[in-house]
Amino acid sequence: MQVFKQVFKDFCVTFDREYVTYVPGNAVGVMRIDRPNDYFLRGKEYLTEMVLLSMCNAFVTARCSGSVGVMLMAEKFEHTYFFNLGRYGVIGLD
Repeated sequence: MQVFKQVFKDFCVTFDREYVTYVPGNAVGVMRIDRPNDYFLRGKEYLTEMVLLSMCNAFVTARCSGSVGVMLMAEKFEHTYFFNLGRYGVIGLD
C-alpha cells in the first residue's frame, strides 16, 4: 500500500475500513461495522469506488445495479465482461 501511495500521491484514496466475517445465511449487505456514521460512510465509499471504476479502460463485473451506475458514468470501456452467477438483489425470506 505504501508503494501505491508514493506512486499516486494525491490521487490515492484510502478508506478507514474494517471487514466483517461472513456468516452463512446472512446477507452481506445488511451486516454493519460498528463505527459512527456507518451508513453514510458505506455509501460514500461505494460511490467513490464506482467513480474510480468508471475511469478504467476495462470492466469485469457482475450484473447488478452498481455496474449499471459505473457504465453510466464511464465515457467508454475498451473491454467489458459481465458474469451472472447469482440472484442479485433477491433475498429469501425463509
